[in-house]
Amino acid sequence: MKILNNSGITLYLENNSKLDPIFSTAKEIEIVFSNNPNLEFLLDIAHIYSLEHLREMVSIKTPKILHIADKHFDTIHEHLPIGHGEINFEYIFDQVLYNYDGRIILEIAKENADIVKSRETIMSLL
Repeated sequence: MKILNNSGITLYLENNSKLDPIFSTAKEIEIVFSNNPNLEFLLDIAHIYSLEHLREMVSIKTPKILHIADKHFDTIHEHLPIGHGEINFEYIFDQVLYNYDGRIILEIAKENADIVKSRETIMSLL
């Protein structure tokens, strides 16, 4: 980490889904960040297990970058257009990430119209 920081490089770690169960639980995230304070958090919202899981992770370290996509909670890994799954983004931006001021990357692999609509939805919540 010191070599990266001295070179002006910031290292981010993304939470994984249950599909790749490493750095996915709040306990794992807490261990990694407590031992690497200069490491930054890239939070993939489509990888959360539940809204409580999201709250736990954000309480450990505030993310600087978000990957955003929707999902169904009973599906291990998917990245749907916003509004096509079960994630309550209004709640997330009102209650969990209410003052979020970082980068947002839409991780949606669908039609361009789905991506544009998802962007509009997220922008309306910010």
